[in-house]
Amino acid sequence: MLASISVSGKGEDRRDESGKTFEGHVLDHFGVSSTHELVDAVYSASASAPSGSLNDLEVGRVDLGSDPKERLASVAPLVLGLAFPSAGDPYPEAVQVVSSAIDSLVILVSNLANLSSLPSSHEVSRGSAKPKVACTGGLMRHNGFRMAFSNKLVEGGYIEKVEELRFIEEPVKEVGLLMPLMFKR
Repeated sequence: MLASISVSGKGEDRRDESGKTFEGHVLDHFGVSSTHELVDAVYSASASAPSGSLNDLEVGRVDLGSDPKERLASVAPLVLGLAFPSAGDPYPEAVQVVSSAIDSLVILVSNLANLSSLPSSHEVSRGSAKPKVACTGGLMRHNGFRMAFSNKLVEGGYIEKVEELRFIEEPVKEVGLLMPLMFKR
């Protein structure tokens, strides 16, 4: 989600009904008033930011965590909410950030599918068999993100249809289900 900070610094002027730009939403999330303050907000020792109404968060202050990686990741729900709003038009900047993240994941899937160490890599390269694809994690919990990712996998030919992507809600509980997918020949 570092891309959202980069995109927010470009000064786009699309505004929502409250008058906020994408940049304004990101700045508010980190509790700062300018893009120049973002680095300090991410890397400072004590950071907190107001939560917004996006994704039904309570209004108030939320702890962004002590780890800069946690702070960067904390912007993900905001960006997903702006890219896949329940009402109104998406922010193009948020869609750009999400699309970039999905493209990176598709590249990762492509690289993994073509590794020579995979039992089915020879079959995959010939197109006669496709690896099973399972996903988990915070971004995949978001239906809009997961569907966009699934659609990209279909477009790339990694899965035949969106329904083939398996979402593992609780990976620790479902590890027994995931292992046969990984080692099936």
